[in-house]
Amino acid sequence: VALGVDNLREERQEKALESEYLQRLEQDFLQADGDMSLGRSRLEGARRRGLQILPFIEYGDPAPTDTTTFIAWTYAASRSLWPNFEARYSSSAYRELVASGRFGLIRSTPIRGLLASDQQMLSAQTTGLLPRAYRDFVRGRLPVELQERIRAECPVDEDYDRCDVELGRFRPGPFLRDLEGNRQIASALNLSLQQLSVVLIDLDYITERRDSLLVLLRREIGGD
Repeated sequence: VALGVDNLREERQEKALESEYLQRLEQDFLQADGDMSLGRSRLEGARRRGLQILPFIEYGDPAPTDTTTFIAWTYAASRSLWPNFEARYSSSAYRELVASGRFGLIRSTPIRGLLASDQQMLSAQTTGLLPRAYRDFVRGRLPVELQERIRAECPVDEDYDRCDVELGRFRPGPFLRDLEGNRQIASALNLSLQQLSVVLIDLDYITERRDSLLVLLRREIGGD
């Protein structure tokens, strides 16, 4: 009898702990998905600006906008994934479950499968950081204070037609001449754009899978 009581108590404790983790997982993914949506819009903005400036860099075509805006676009196109991508968007509850050996507390096989697959997708983005050649070229030539003004006044995720950021002492002539018709930099930018396209597809896939995961989590929690 005592053994049966102990087993029942242990089962109740495990269910209570599972319920706590399920709720934490839900909150983690809701928070991360909001951040991921913003991150995706910034990467999409970088891709859009890269496509707009590419003809000037690759073929020496006329710049598609005024000089100041064009410089802002060259900076926007240098956006890349950040080294803490995985930690930023993964679930702390999931990491804790795995590290503590408690992953088996989650009884739902579909939920466990989606959690593991989500982590694999995030890890793939971290190990596949965007190529840096174009980014290093642009950010090595634009003054840091100008880069900060562009970030503040002309955010990469906003679809603006004109950026009136103050250039300060920066002289755009040499920078633009180094870019114009520069096939090597055009190749580097093309490589970044190709990888950006892949990352954006992956982020859409992650978001779609997380939507399914949230449905399952809420069902287990009893929210539906």
